[in-house]
Amino acid sequence: RFRTGGSGFASHEFLTTELAMERSSAVAPSLETERAFRDTYARKRQELERALEAESSVAAVTYALTPPGGELAAVVEVEGAAVPAGEINYNIVEGARHGHLARFNRVDLDFFDAFEVPVMLGRGFATQDAGTDRVVISRTLATTVFGADNPLGRRIKYVGRSREAIFDGIAMDRWLEIIGVVANFPANDVQPIGRVYHPVDTGNLYPATIAVRVREGDPEAAAVLLRDTSVAVNARLQVRDISTADIIVRREQGMFRMIGVTVGLVMTSVIILTAAGIYALMSFTVTRRRREIGIRAALGANRNRLLAGIFARAAAQLMAGAAVGLVASLGVEQILEGEMFQGRGTIILPIVIALMSAVGLLAALGPARRGLRIQPIEALREE
Repeated sequence: RFRTGGSGFASHEFLTTELAMERSSAVAPSLETERAFRDTYARKRQELERALEAESSVAAVTYALTPPGGELAAVVEVEGAAVPAGEINYNIVEGARHGHLARFNRVDLDFFDAFEVPVMLGRGFATQDAGTDRVVISRTLATTVFGADNPLGRRIKYVGRSREAIFDGIAMDRWLEIIGVVANFPANDVQPIGRVYHPVDTGNLYPATIAVRVREGDPEAAAVLLRDTSVAVNARLQVRDISTADIIVRREQGMFRMIGVTVGLVMTSVIILTAAGIYALMSFTVTRRRREIGIRAALGANRNRLLAGIFARAAAQLMAGAAVGLVASLGVEQILEGEMFQGRGTIILPIVIALMSAVGLLAALGPARRGLRIQPIEALREE
Protein backbone atom coordinates (compact mmCIF):
# COMPACT_ATOMS: atom_id res chain seq x y z
CA ARG A 1 0.00 0.00 0.00
CA PHE A 2 1.24 3.53 -0.72
CA ARG A 3 2.44 5.69 2.13
CA THR A 4 0.11 8.48 3.14
CA GLY A 5 1.46 11.94 3.87
CA GLY A 6 0.11 14.67 6.12
CA SER A 7 -2.44 15.65 3.48
CA GLY A 8 -4.37 12.41 4.02
CA PHE A 9 -3.20 10.87 0.74
CA ALA A 10 0.13 10.05 -0.87
CA SER A 11 0.54 13.57 -2.28
CA HIS A 12 4.32 13.12 -2.65
CA GLU A 13 3.71 10.27 -5.12
CA PHE A 14 1.58 12.30 -7.56
CA LEU A 15 2.71 14.48 -10.41
CA THR A 16 0.10 16.94 -11.70
CA THR A 17 0.02 19.05 -14.83
CA GLU A 18 -2.47 21.01 -16.88
CA LEU A 19 -2.82 19.33 -20.25
CA ALA A 20 -3.79 21.63 -23.11
CA MET A 21 -3.53 21.39 -26.88
CA GLU A 22 -2.42 23.91 -29.47
CA ARG A 23 -5.17 25.06 -31.77
CA SER A 24 -4.58 24.70 -35.49
CA SER A 25 -5.99 28.16 -36.28
CA ALA A 26 -5.95 31.53 -34.57
CA VAL A 27 -9.43 32.28 -35.90
CA ALA A 28 -12.21 32.31 -33.28
CA PRO A 29 -13.75 28.81 -33.37
CA SER A 30 -17.36 28.17 -34.25
CA LEU A 31 -19.53 25.78 -32.27
CA GLU A 32 -18.81 22.98 -34.74
CA THR A 33 -15.04 23.50 -34.84
CA GLU A 34 -14.87 23.80 -31.06
CA ARG A 35 -16.72 20.50 -30.68
CA ALA A 36 -14.30 18.85 -33.14
CA PHE A 37 -11.32 20.33 -31.28
CA ARG A 38 -12.51 19.01 -27.93
CA ASP A 39 -13.22 15.57 -29.39
CA THR A 40 -9.69 15.45 -30.79
CA TYR A 41 -8.28 16.63 -27.47
CA ALA A 42 -10.24 13.95 -25.57
CA ARG A 43 -8.90 11.21 -27.88
CA LYS A 44 -5.32 12.41 -27.55
CA ARG A 45 -5.65 12.70 -23.78
CA GLN A 46 -6.88 9.11 -23.61
CA GLU A 47 -3.95 7.99 -25.78
CA LEU A 48 -1.59 9.78 -23.42
CA GLU A 49 -3.20 8.11 -20.42
CA ARG A 50 -2.86 4.65 -21.98
CA ALA A 51 0.77 5.34 -22.89
CA LEU A 52 1.59 6.45 -19.36
CA GLU A 53 -0.22 3.50 -17.76
CA ALA A 54 1.91 1.17 -19.90
CA GLU A 55 5.03 2.46 -18.14
CA SER A 56 6.22 0.24 -15.30
CA SER A 57 6.96 3.25 -13.07
CA VAL A 58 3.39 4.58 -13.30
CA ALA A 59 0.78 3.16 -10.92
CA ALA A 60 -2.27 5.19 -11.95
CA VAL A 61 -3.37 8.05 -14.18
CA THR A 62 -6.49 10.15 -13.67
CA TYR A 63 -7.68 13.65 -14.46
CA ALA A 64 -9.95 16.39 -13.13
CA LEU A 65 -10.86 20.03 -13.64
CA THR A 66 -8.54 21.17 -10.82
CA PRO A 67 -5.96 19.37 -8.65
CA PRO A 68 -6.85 18.29 -5.09
CA GLY A 69 -6.80 21.30 -2.79
CA GLY A 70 -7.21 23.76 -5.66
CA GLU A 71 -10.98 23.54 -6.06
CA LEU A 72 -12.95 26.76 -6.52
CA ALA A 73 -15.74 27.99 -4.27
CA ALA A 74 -19.47 27.92 -4.90
CA VAL A 75 -22.74 28.14 -2.99
CA VAL A 76 -25.16 25.20 -2.97
CA GLU A 77 -28.77 25.00 -1.90
CA VAL A 78 -30.03 21.69 -0.54
CA GLU A 79 -33.55 20.52 -1.30
CA GLY A 80 -35.59 20.33 1.89
CA ALA A 81 -32.76 21.54 4.14
CA ALA A 82 -32.70 24.64 6.29
CA VAL A 83 -30.81 27.65 5.00
CA PRO A 84 -27.75 28.41 7.20
CA ALA A 85 -27.70 31.52 9.37
CA GLY A 86 -26.26 34.58 7.66
CA GLU A 87 -25.73 35.17 3.98
CA ILE A 88 -22.91 34.14 1.66
CA ASN A 89 -23.04 36.79 -1.01
CA TYR A 90 -21.42 34.91 -3.90
CA ASN A 91 -23.36 36.24 -6.89
CA ILE A 92 -26.51 34.42 -5.81
CA VAL A 93 -28.94 33.54 -8.60
CA GLU A 94 -31.93 35.85 -8.59
CA GLY A 95 -34.83 34.36 -6.67
CA ALA A 96 -32.73 31.59 -5.09
CA ARG A 97 -32.22 31.04 -1.38
CA HIS A 98 -28.81 31.58 0.17
CA GLY A 99 -27.06 28.26 0.71
CA HIS A 100 -23.95 26.51 1.97
CA LEU A 101 -20.39 27.35 0.97
CA ALA A 102 -18.70 24.45 -0.84
CA ARG A 103 -15.96 23.65 -3.32
CA PHE A 104 -16.53 21.81 -6.58
CA ASN A 105 -14.55 19.68 -8.99
CA ARG A 106 -15.18 17.63 -12.11
CA VAL A 107 -13.33 14.34 -11.90
CA ASP A 108 -12.61 11.18 -13.87
CA LEU A 109 -14.67 8.11 -13.04
CA ASP A 110 -11.67 6.43 -11.39
CA PHE A 111 -10.53 9.59 -9.57
CA PHE A 112 -11.33 8.26 -6.08
CA ASP A 113 -9.65 4.92 -6.79
CA ALA A 114 -6.46 6.59 -8.06
CA PHE A 115 -6.18 8.76 -4.96
CA GLU A 116 -7.48 5.99 -2.65
CA VAL A 117 -10.27 8.18 -1.31
CA PRO A 118 -12.62 5.83 0.61
CA VAL A 119 -16.32 5.85 -0.22
CA MET A 120 -18.08 6.08 3.14
CA LEU A 121 -21.69 5.87 1.97
CA GLY A 122 -23.35 4.90 -1.29
CA ARG A 123 -20.98 4.48 -4.22
CA GLY A 124 -18.46 6.24 -6.39
CA PHE A 125 -18.85 6.97 -10.07
CA ALA A 126 -19.52 4.36 -12.74
CA THR A 127 -19.61 4.47 -16.53
CA GLN A 128 -23.33 5.25 -16.64
CA ASP A 129 -22.77 8.37 -14.50
CA ALA A 130 -20.56 10.19 -17.02
CA GLY A 131 -22.10 13.49 -18.03
CA THR A 132 -25.14 13.08 -15.76
CA ASP A 133 -26.48 15.19 -12.90
CA ARG A 134 -25.31 12.71 -10.27
CA VAL A 135 -22.73 13.91 -7.75
CA VAL A 136 -20.65 12.64 -4.86
CA ILE A 137 -20.15 14.86 -1.83
CA SER A 138 -17.57 14.94 0.95
CA ARG A 139 -18.23 13.92 4.54
CA THR A 140 -17.92 17.53 5.73
CA LEU A 141 -20.72 18.69 3.45
CA ALA A 142 -22.87 15.68 4.36
CA THR A 143 -22.58 16.24 8.11
CA THR A 144 -22.89 20.03 7.86
CA VAL A 145 -26.05 19.96 5.78
CA PHE A 146 -27.77 16.67 6.62
CA GLY A 147 -26.45 15.90 10.09
CA ALA A 148 -27.32 12.30 10.97
CA ASP A 149 -29.79 11.99 8.05
CA ASN A 150 -29.01 9.89 5.00
CA PRO A 151 -27.99 12.20 2.11
CA LEU A 152 -28.29 9.51 -0.59
CA GLY A 153 -30.97 10.39 -3.11
CA ARG A 154 -31.22 13.96 -1.86
CA ARG A 155 -30.70 16.84 -4.29
CA ILE A 156 -28.60 19.98 -4.34
CA LYS A 157 -28.09 22.79 -6.83
CA TYR A 158 -25.67 25.65 -7.36
CA VAL A 159 -27.13 29.05 -6.58
CA GLY A 160 -23.95 31.12 -6.43
CA ARG A 161 -20.23 31.16 -7.08
CA SER A 162 -17.12 33.10 -6.14
CA ARG A 163 -15.70 35.63 -8.54
CA GLU A 164 -12.81 33.27 -9.35
CA ALA A 165 -14.96 30.21 -10.07
CA ILE A 166 -15.44 29.11 -13.66
CA PHE A 167 -18.37 26.77 -14.22
CA ASP A 168 -17.13 24.81 -17.21
CA GLY A 169 -20.07 22.63 -18.16
CA ILE A 170 -21.73 22.87 -14.73
CA ALA A 171 -25.14 24.49 -14.89
CA MET A 172 -26.41 26.90 -12.28
CA ASP A 173 -29.78 26.42 -10.59
CA ARG A 174 -30.20 22.77 -11.73
CA TRP A 175 -30.89 19.93 -9.29
CA LEU A 176 -28.15 17.33 -8.80
CA GLU A 177 -28.69 13.90 -7.21
CA ILE A 178 -26.31 12.70 -4.46
CA ILE A 179 -25.20 9.08 -5.01
CA GLY A 180 -22.30 8.81 -2.58
CA VAL A 181 -20.27 10.30 0.26
CA VAL A 182 -16.46 10.15 0.33
CA ALA A 183 -13.91 11.00 3.00
CA ASN A 184 -12.65 14.57 3.23
CA PHE A 185 -10.01 15.08 0.58
CA PRO A 186 -7.41 16.39 1.26
CA ALA A 187 -7.97 15.15 4.80
CA ASN A 188 -6.17 17.96 6.64
CA ASP A 189 -7.87 20.80 4.81
CA VAL A 190 -6.91 23.99 6.65
CA GLN A 191 -10.30 25.47 5.95
CA PRO A 192 -12.78 22.55 6.26
CA ILE A 193 -15.29 23.23 3.49
CA GLY A 194 -17.53 20.59 1.96
CA ARG A 195 -16.88 19.45 -1.61
CA VAL A 196 -19.06 18.41 -4.54
CA TYR A 197 -17.65 16.07 -7.20
CA HIS A 198 -19.12 15.77 -10.70
CA PRO A 199 -18.48 12.81 -13.05
CA VAL A 200 -16.70 14.28 -16.03
CA ASP A 201 -18.03 14.00 -19.55
CA THR A 202 -14.95 12.87 -21.49
CA GLY A 203 -15.46 15.26 -24.39
CA ASN A 204 -16.49 18.26 -22.32
CA LEU A 205 -13.46 19.14 -20.22
CA TYR A 206 -10.76 21.43 -21.55
CA PRO A 207 -8.13 21.88 -20.34
CA ALA A 208 -7.80 19.03 -17.85
CA THR A 209 -5.48 18.52 -14.90
CA ILE A 210 -3.69 15.20 -15.29
CA ALA A 211 -2.50 13.38 -12.15
CA VAL A 212 0.14 10.66 -12.55
CA ARG A 213 0.89 8.38 -9.62
CA VAL A 214 4.48 7.18 -9.58
CA ARG A 215 5.03 3.64 -8.33
CA GLU A 216 8.63 4.15 -7.21
CA GLY A 217 11.08 7.01 -7.11
CA ASP A 218 10.69 10.78 -7.24
CA PRO A 219 7.63 12.12 -9.10
CA GLU A 220 9.67 15.09 -10.29
CA ALA A 221 11.89 12.70 -12.18
CA ALA A 222 8.79 11.47 -14.00
CA ALA A 223 8.26 14.96 -15.44
CA VAL A 224 10.66 14.10 -18.28
CA LEU A 225 8.67 10.95 -19.03
CA LEU A 226 5.44 12.95 -19.05
CA ARG A 227 6.82 15.54 -21.49
CA ASP A 228 8.37 12.97 -23.81
CA THR A 229 5.24 10.80 -23.86
CA SER A 230 2.95 13.76 -24.61
CA VAL A 231 5.14 14.78 -27.55
CA ALA A 232 5.19 11.21 -28.82
CA VAL A 233 1.37 11.03 -28.69
CA ASN A 234 0.85 14.38 -30.40
CA ALA A 235 3.17 17.33 -30.85
CA ARG A 236 0.26 19.73 -30.27
CA LEU A 237 -0.28 18.52 -26.71
CA GLN A 238 1.07 20.95 -24.11
CA VAL A 239 1.93 20.14 -20.50
CA ARG A 240 1.86 23.22 -18.28
CA ASP A 241 2.75 23.90 -14.66
CA ILE A 242 4.12 20.45 -13.86
CA SER A 243 4.25 20.03 -10.09
CA THR A 244 3.84 17.43 -7.38
CA ALA A 245 0.49 17.24 -5.61
CA ASP A 246 2.38 17.70 -2.36
CA ILE A 247 3.52 21.17 -3.44
CA ILE A 248 0.00 22.16 -4.47
CA VAL A 249 -1.50 21.05 -1.15
CA ARG A 250 1.25 22.76 0.83
CA ARG A 251 0.84 25.93 -1.21
CA GLU A 252 -2.89 26.01 -0.48
CA GLN A 253 -2.29 25.36 3.21
CA GLY A 254 0.52 27.91 3.30
CA MET A 255 -1.80 30.57 1.93
CA PHE A 256 -4.30 30.02 4.74
CA ARG A 257 -1.49 29.93 7.31
CA MET A 258 -0.16 33.24 5.99
CA ILE A 259 -3.63 34.75 6.19
CA GLY A 260 -4.02 33.41 9.73
CA VAL A 261 -0.64 34.80 10.83
CA THR A 262 -1.41 38.17 9.24
CA VAL A 263 -4.81 38.37 10.90
CA GLY A 264 -3.23 37.33 14.21
CA LEU A 265 -0.57 40.04 13.97
CA VAL A 266 -3.16 42.66 13.08
CA MET A 267 -5.41 41.61 15.96
CA THR A 268 -2.45 41.64 18.37
CA SER A 269 -1.52 45.15 17.22
CA VAL A 270 -5.12 46.30 17.63
CA ILE A 271 -5.30 44.83 21.15
CA ILE A 272 -2.00 46.46 22.19
CA LEU A 273 -2.99 49.83 20.74
CA THR A 274 -6.43 49.59 22.35
CA ALA A 275 -4.94 48.75 25.75
CA ALA A 276 -2.34 51.55 25.46
CA GLY A 277 -4.95 54.09 24.40
CA ILE A 278 -7.39 53.24 27.19
CA TYR A 279 -4.58 53.14 29.74
CA ALA A 280 -3.44 56.62 28.72
CA LEU A 281 -7.01 57.91 28.71
CA MET A 282 -7.77 56.46 32.13
CA SER A 283 -4.51 57.81 33.54
CA PHE A 284 -5.47 61.26 32.30
CA THR A 285 -8.99 60.88 33.72
CA VAL A 286 -7.74 59.81 37.15
CA THR A 287 -5.27 62.69 37.22
CA ARG A 288 -8.02 65.18 36.38
CA ARG A 289 -10.26 63.69 39.07
CA ARG A 290 -7.69 63.59 41.90
CA ARG A 291 -9.46 66.33 43.87
CA GLU A 292 -12.88 64.70 43.36
CA ILE A 293 -11.59 61.30 44.44
CA GLY A 294 -9.84 62.80 47.48
CA ILE A 295 -12.95 64.63 48.62
CA ARG A 296 -15.15 61.55 48.14
CA ALA A 297 -12.65 59.48 50.13
CA ALA A 298 -12.61 62.09 52.89
CA LEU A 299 -16.39 62.01 53.03
CA GLY A 300 -16.31 58.27 53.66
CA ALA A 301 -16.80 56.75 50.22
CA ASN A 302 -15.54 53.17 50.29
CA ARG A 303 -13.12 51.67 47.80
CA ASN A 304 -15.81 49.80 45.87
CA ARG A 305 -17.80 52.97 45.18
CA LEU A 306 -14.69 54.84 44.08
CA LEU A 307 -13.66 51.93 41.85
CA ALA A 308 -17.15 51.68 40.34
CA GLY A 309 -17.11 55.38 39.51
CA ILE A 310 -13.76 55.12 37.75
CA PHE A 311 -14.77 52.01 35.74
CA ALA A 312 -18.18 53.44 34.84
CA ARG A 313 -16.54 56.15 32.77
CA ALA A 314 -14.24 53.60 31.08
CA ALA A 315 -17.22 51.35 30.30
CA ALA A 316 -19.14 54.28 28.78
CA GLN A 317 -16.22 55.16 26.55
CA LEU A 318 -15.81 51.53 25.49
CA MET A 319 -19.50 51.21 24.65
CA ALA A 320 -19.37 54.36 22.55
CA GLY A 321 -16.30 53.06 20.69
CA ALA A 322 -17.90 49.65 20.16
CA ALA A 323 -21.06 51.26 18.75
CA VAL A 324 -19.05 53.34 16.29
CA GLY A 325 -16.97 50.31 15.26
CA LEU A 326 -20.09 48.17 14.83
CA VAL A 327 -21.78 50.72 12.58
CA ALA A 328 -18.58 51.15 10.53
CA SER A 329 -18.11 47.36 10.15
CA LEU A 330 -21.69 46.85 8.99
CA GLY A 331 -21.27 49.69 6.52
CA VAL A 332 -18.10 48.19 5.04
CA GLU A 333 -19.77 44.76 4.94
CA GLN A 334 -22.65 46.25 2.97
CA ILE A 335 -20.29 47.98 0.53
CA LEU A 336 -18.29 44.76 -0.03
CA GLU A 337 -21.51 42.76 -0.53
CA GLY A 338 -20.81 40.29 2.26
CA GLU A 339 -17.23 39.43 1.25
CA MET A 340 -15.64 40.63 4.51
CA PHE A 341 -17.36 38.33 7.02
CA GLN A 342 -18.69 35.67 4.58
CA GLY A 343 -22.03 35.55 6.42
CA ARG A 344 -20.41 35.11 9.86
CA GLY A 345 -20.75 38.69 11.05
CA THR A 346 -23.29 37.75 13.74
CA ILE A 347 -20.61 35.53 15.31
CA ILE A 348 -17.42 37.52 14.64
CA LEU A 349 -18.59 41.01 15.68
CA PRO A 350 -19.84 40.09 19.19
CA ILE A 351 -16.60 38.19 19.85
CA VAL A 352 -14.48 41.16 18.75
CA ILE A 353 -16.56 43.61 20.82
CA ALA A 354 -16.32 41.39 23.91
CA LEU A 355 -12.55 40.97 23.44
CA MET A 356 -11.91 44.69 23.00
CA SER A 357 -14.12 45.51 25.99
CA ALA A 358 -12.24 43.04 28.20
CA VAL A 359 -8.89 44.45 27.08
CA GLY A 360 -10.11 47.98 27.72
CA LEU A 361 -11.34 47.25 31.24
CA LEU A 362 -8.12 45.41 32.11
CA ALA A 363 -6.13 48.39 30.84
CA ALA A 364 -8.17 50.66 33.12
CA LEU A 365 -7.31 48.58 36.17
CA GLY A 366 -3.86 50.13 36.70
CA PRO A 367 -4.99 53.79 36.71
CA ALA A 368 -8.00 52.85 38.86
CA ARG A 369 -5.80 51.25 41.51
CA ARG A 370 -3.56 54.30 41.43
CA GLY A 371 -6.61 56.49 41.98
CA LEU A 372 -7.51 54.53 45.13
CA ARG A 373 -4.12 55.37 46.63
CA ILE A 374 -4.80 59.13 46.47
CA GLN A 375 -4.83 60.62 49.97
CA PRO A 376 -7.49 63.32 50.61
CA ILE A 377 -4.98 65.73 52.18
CA GLU A 378 -2.59 65.39 49.24
CA ALA A 379 -5.36 65.97 46.69
CA LEU A 380 -6.62 69.12 48.50
CA ARG A 381 -3.08 70.45 49.02
CA GLU A 382 -2.38 70.19 45.26
CA GLU A 383 -5.37 72.43 44.59
